[in-house]
Amino acid sequence: MELPKGNPLIEQEKMTFFDLETLYNNLKQEAFTGYIRIDYQHLRGYLFVLQGGFIYAVEELDDIYRITHEDKLFLKARREDIFVSVYILPPPAVTVLSQVFAYNTLPVENKDLKEMLKDFERGSYSGIIQVTKGGISFYLLIEDGLPISDSILDNYGEIICGFKSIEGLIVESREEGVEVKLLLERGEELELKKEKARKELNKLKILYVVGAKGLIGSEGIRVDNLIMEEWENLGCMSQKGGEVILETFNEISNKFKVAGKKNLGTSYVEMPVKLMKSLGLEEGESVTLKPIG
Repeated sequence: MELPKGNPLIEQEKMTFFDLETLYNNLKQEAFTGYIRIDYQHLRGYLFVLQGGFIYAVEELDDIYRITHEDKLFLKARREDIFVSVYILPPPAVTVLSQVFAYNTLPVENKDLKEMLKDFERGSYSGIIQVTKGGISFYLLIEDGLPISDSILDNYGEIICGFKSIEGLIVESREEGVEVKLLLERGEELELKKEKARKELNKLKILYVVGAKGLIGSEGIRVDNLIMEEWENLGCMSQKGGEVILETFNEISNKFKVAGKKNLGTSYVEMPVKLMKSLGLEEGESVTLKPIG
């Protein structure tokens, strides 16, 4: 499911990394509420902002949404052309959409949408309902079991929020040829999944590559001892070493042994020059490391 668009500020504007950075900072200074969508060559990124404050960064590939680092989306923009869209939304809509990484696709049973909404209310579900007819989609956003509504506006872009418009969409969903998709999660489970995602995100490190000045040997790559200590405290690595998944910004992932090094610096990962070249990396480029364990 594609995320619904709000009221557009800009759409599909080609930008550089520096353009994106300036836009993002300006929006935060202006207490913007909504999201920035970044279209890369092979995936899509989202930056969710509430009253000028960053909430979550999310990346989407083949309809799979994952929480990610804010910095990762910006660093990826250094390597390729990007197209940027900005959508204005009310605060509850931003909250619901920003949690998309924690939702599940639910089966559409032989129930009327009105009946399903009652089930969602009983389970305090949050998420997204997509209703498509003739190739045109509209959306309902559910927060704590209830549709997000507005007493004045009928819609924010593709999101239906007026009371009469919500009722109209429910009626329309019963018509032949209408497709309904559900992307939601139950209240208690949603909180657990968000907490788990945040813990996993804390394990990730975005580091600059440096070539090894001596032999590393069997460790493969090295990071600062302070990073190893942090991973040990998170319960995912021993100070003696372990394994990590290294991902380049070309979306190439590899598993390596990792060990600590004193005074390397917490912004760097050291690897043999031969390995660096085999991964298509240059010194100073960024990679993501995630410990296995």
